[in-house]
Amino acid sequence: MTFPERARRTEVDVTACDRNRASVAGLMVVLFSAVFLGCREATPSSYTNRSESSGRARPASQPAPRQAGKPWVSDALDLGSIIDWGEEQGPAVGTGPGRLFAYDYAVERWQDGQKENAHWERWTIKCQDRPVLPSDPPGTWCDIERLLVFEFVGTRVGVLNHSTFDGSLKVLRADWDAGALDLRLIYADGSSLDVELRLGYDDGNLTRLRSFRGVAVTRDATGDRKLHTWEYRLAEYSYTLNVPVTMRGRKSGGAKLWNELITSLTPEDQRAWQELKKSRSQLRAPSPEDLERALIAAIPDYDAIKQGKRTPTELEEREINRAGMEMTRKMFADFFAKSKLSAAAQQRMIQLLMRSFPN
Repeated sequence: MTFPERARRTEVDVTACDRNRASVAGLMVVLFSAVFLGCREATPSSYTNRSESSGRARPASQPAPRQAGKPWVSDALDLGSIIDWGEEQGPAVGTGPGRLFAYDYAVERWQDGQKENAHWERWTIKCQDRPVLPSDPPGTWCDIERLLVFEFVGTRVGVLNHSTFDGSLKVLRADWDAGALDLRLIYADGSSLDVELRLGYDDGNLTRLRSFRGVAVTRDATGDRKLHTWEYRLAEYSYTLNVPVTMRGRKSGGAKLWNELITSLTPEDQRAWQELKKSRSQLRAPSPEDLERALIAAIPDYDAIKQGKRTPTELEEREINRAGMEMTRKMFADFFAKSKLSAAAQQRMIQLLMRSFPN
């Protein structure tokens, strides 16, 4: 796979959405990006080859819903690898000292000792102790491609690339005979993620991955700037992550549903909509004061979140979602009420708009 853009952003970027939820402005962004923008502007700009879909990804312990738009986890079954003979020496990742072929493995992310169930990564690592081309500088080179699937107002898919060729990856130690390979992923803001690989060699001249560990340290962007540790571990068992990928067209999929709705209206309602479209500037989003009042009503302990002392619970996020739905419903109801649209047409329009909220 080619590397069109070398990512030089740290785990601060990957977790920016979570930190946004810990601030007043962040809660407003999460709430109304989902309502008005489809969260496109809220997607971290450092991700390349991005796509998005609605719905929430599920941890492996939950059953696969097989529901349209919902990511789900299933078993990765291969007859030749079902029986665990207890002789595992580590996965084969190369052919003798000095070369790791491109291998990919599921990597789990743990924050402060707690595994994240809504974040998945697959790392593809290539390393070699000699130049690829005669013109390349001497020494070990490495490429790491990280496929990320994570939740932020739906499920997001992104790719981060790191390479010694552009300086976004540095080799700290490359003792191939001892099976020690230490790497550092460096990002534009000066922070980093250190990765430790320990290798072994069997009689068949295969390189085995004995251990894998990555560690990064970040601080909260708000409040008392609490320190956090992020640990990356190789998943114990394989699984299949089924993630719907949006294929983006000139217009959104929602616009298709909207246009189909409009064409199904009576001629009178269609003319009323064409006239109302000219008054788009009168569609007003809630003020920051309205937003804050809604958040206070939805979350009793709102001050703690506002001050960055904690993040919303899952129940509180549902309350935030409900408050956003009600404010959005009222906003469009007031806008449609100024038109000559029939009550039935207005109701159908609002029902479609409400479908944009997570269930």
